[in-house]
Amino acid sequence: MRYLCAVLIATIIAIGVAPAAHSATDRETLARLLRETAPKFGTILSAQAVADALQKAKILCTCFDSDQNASRVGFIVYMGPRSAGEGFTALCLTPVFATDGSTIDGTGACADFTPLPKKSAS
Repeated sequence: MRYLCAVLIATIIAIGVAPAAHSATDRETLARLLRETAPKFGTILSAQAVADALQKAKILCTCFDSDQNASRVGFIVYMGPRSAGEGFTALCLTPVFATDGSTIDGTGACADFTPLPKKSAS
C-alpha cells in the first residue's frame, strides 16, 4: 500500500512539473499564424515553385515596379528561417504568365509590398 501511495504521489508531481503537450514556442505560434495566412515558399524561384505556391495563395499584394511606373499584383508567401538567429521572411511574388496562362520564369518578388484587404462579408 505504501508503494502504491508513493507511485501515485510521484505521478502527480511529474504531471504537475511536465510542460503541457499542447504548449507551443513563440516560433511555433508564428509559424502556425503564417501557415494560416500564406503558403510557405522555398529558396528556389522557379516557375513550378511559383505555380505550386499560387495554388495555395490566400492574400493578394502589390509591388511597385519603377520600370513600369505601376504596381504589379501578386500574392504573399513566407520563407522559414534557414539558420538559428534568423526570422521568417514575407515576400510578394508577382508571377509572369505565358499565353496559355501558366506561370513562366521571370516572376518578380519584393519584400516592400502592400497587402490587399480581403473582401469583407456584407
